[in-house]
Amino acid sequence: MNVLLFIAPLIVTLNATPLLELTLFTDRTQYWLGDYAQVFGYLYYNGSKVTDGIVSLEIDEQALPQNETVIFRTFTTGTPPTTQSITILSVTLTNEIGTPRSSIKRGNNAYFTTTVKNNDIANSININLTLTALDSASGIAGSTMQGFDLAANGTGTLTLPLYIQDKAATGNATIYANAFTNLPRDKGKALALEKSAKFTITDTVQTPPSSGIFIPPEPGEFATAFKVPVFQFGKSTIYNFTVYTASTYKGETVTAKKLIRFRVPDLNLDNTVNVQDLIVVAGQIGWTGPPGSIAQDLNSDGKVNILDLMIVARVIGWTKT
Repeated sequence: MNVLLFIAPLIVTLNATPLLELTLFTDRTQYWLGDYAQVFGYLYYNGSKVTDGIVSLEIDEQALPQNETVIFRTFTTGTPPTTQSITILSVTLTNEIGTPRSSIKRGNNAYFTTTVKNNDIANSININLTLTALDSASGIAGSTMQGFDLAANGTGTLTLPLYIQDKAATGNATIYANAFTNLPRDKGKALALEKSAKFTITDTVQTPPSSGIFIPPEPGEFATAFKVPVFQFGKSTIYNFTVYTASTYKGETVTAKKLIRFRVPDLNLDNTVNVQDLIVVAGQIGWTGPPGSIAQDLNSDGKVNILDLMIVARVIGWTKT
């Protein structure tokens, strides 16, 4: 009797290497409260920089209730993509009923009216509209978010309140409007190019701190920078922020995240920053040695001098609440 043997072929499935890669960096590993932090990164596809990509970014402060988001942004890596799901037509400082205004006093609710258009003529879309305000020193002045549905080929207008921090720097500020499928920390895709507008924060005249040196990104890169206002938070001597980024390109989605830590120069650990902390640093003026090997070398440059005193001086009056 003839017996036919059927041998099933062996199928081996290999995990394909993702073609899309997203990297994320900061200019330093640790910051002092009031420092200017730079965040930057690169988007690669099949080993080459993507020069027509779009990256969504979210920064959360871990100590605030529910990991409160303090910044939402969207960045292109060169030439903007040719098509977007929606278009943010405008964002404007207004009052509660949408009447335009030019300024807001810090420590109050500002209202921003945003108009968006659905570019899909056949399908409605749910968007997460976000607003982020940065003051004249690129300090975090406030942020907010709201989801809503936009009809096919429709235009919608939404007015949202946004509290302007009472310690925000006065002067020319910027509001950034963005739209995502989900939050960037949940792999949210940017639905539109970012829209921004200028407005003015008023109060007692205040000179913003130096904004540092910001190098504009090259094609295939994205970059931003921000400050944490010195007196905005007072619950801890260490503040942890998480930067989340996400990008979708040619059907692939990729994410990256990074921790940023800000410390308060409370050198004598008495939960306040005052002249006693200046004395701690002044006692080592002139010291040189391995960078950061003593606490008084606050900027880790291998010496103790007036630059270290300035790090303490700008936070004088800070108290843990």
